[in-house]
Amino acid sequence: MMMDALVCEDFSERPTLVKHRVDAPHVKAGEVRLKVACAGLGFVDALICAGQYQLRPPLPFTPGSEVAGWVDAVGEGVDTLKPGDRVAALVTSGALAEYAIAREALAVRIPDALSFAQAAASVTNYSTVAYGLGQLGKAAAGETMLVLGAGGGLGMAALDFGRMLGLRSVALASTEAKRAAALEQGAAIVLDNGAEDWRQNVEAQIGKGAVDIVFDPVGGPASDPAFRTLAPGGRHLVLGFAAGEIPRLPLNLPLLRRSSLVGVDWGGAIRADHKLFRPTFAPIAEALSTGALLPARVTAVTSAGASVSLARLRNRDVEGKLVVEIEREAGR
Repeated sequence: MMMDALVCEDFSERPTLVKHRVDAPHVKAGEVRLKVACAGLGFVDALICAGQYQLRPPLPFTPGSEVAGWVDAVGEGVDTLKPGDRVAALVTSGALAEYAIAREALAVRIPDALSFAQAAASVTNYSTVAYGLGQLGKAAAGETMLVLGAGGGLGMAALDFGRMLGLRSVALASTEAKRAAALEQGAAIVLDNGAEDWRQNVEAQIGKGAVDIVFDPVGGPASDPAFRTLAPGGRHLVLGFAAGEIPRLPLNLPLLRRSSLVGVDWGGAIRADHKLFRPTFAPIAEALSTGALLPARVTAVTSAGASVSLARLRNRDVEGKLVVEIEREAGR
C-alpha cells in the first residue's frame, strides 16, 4: 500500500517539506497503524527540521510526533485497541503522513466529543503540563503560577490546566494578540515580557516573593528574574529554551530562596516508561471533551501550509497550537 507523506530533505531554518508517494508502514507486534486525520506541530519540530535539536534524524525523514485519527491495523499481541477506534497517539516520527505507526501503550482512545484537531493539538502540550504541574510540581489549589511564553502552545496549556487546578496565573507574553489569548485561556494577570521592568510589574501586581510555581519553556534572560519572584518552597519548572539560550542560574539563588529547580522532560519520561502515557493523557482527553479543560486556540493548516507553519513556529509567531489536517484522495 502506498501513501502520501511530507518529507524534510534538508536541514534548514526555513525547511521545505515535499510531498512524496511512499510505502505505507507495516505494523509489527505490539504496534498499531493509524490512519492520520490530524498531526500537531510544535517548536521542537521546527528545531528538528532546522537540524538544531539534540535528536537529529537521518535525512530524508517525515517529521511530527503528535497524531490523532483512527486505528487502521493492529500488530500481534495488541489487545486494547481495534481497527476503527478513534485515538490520539505519540509516534517516534512520521506524523505528517496518511499513515503512522505507534506503540500500543502510546495510543489512547479519545471520546467522540473530542475532535481530531483538538486531540492532536493537546496530546503533547497537555501531557507535558500534567506531568510538570501535577506529578513533579505538586501544584495545589490557591497557589500562584508565573507562566513565561504564555501565548505559545505549552504556555496556554499551562494556563488552562492551572485554571482547572485552581491556580492563580500571571502570564507573560510578547504581543498584544498573545496576551489577549492568555486572558481567554485563564490568566488572571497578563503582562508584557518585553518590558525591561517586567519583574517589577509582576511584584507590583502580586507582591514580592509571591510566586509558588514558575512555568518556564522559554529560558534565556527571563529565567533568572523569574526565579527571583519565587516564594520559599517555590518550584521553577524548566521545560525548554525557546529563547535559544540556556540560562546559567547562580546556585546560591535556590539556597537563599529555599526553592527548587525542577526539570520537566516529558519526552524522556515517556521513552523511559511508555506506560506513563495512557494514565496521563486519558483523563486529559476526557476533561477536554466535557469542558473541564478548554482546548487552546488551534490553527489548522493543510499539508501545503506545513512548511510555512514550521517557519512561523521557529519565529515564535503562533498563538496556541498548529495542527496539520491530512488530506487524502477519495477512497484512501
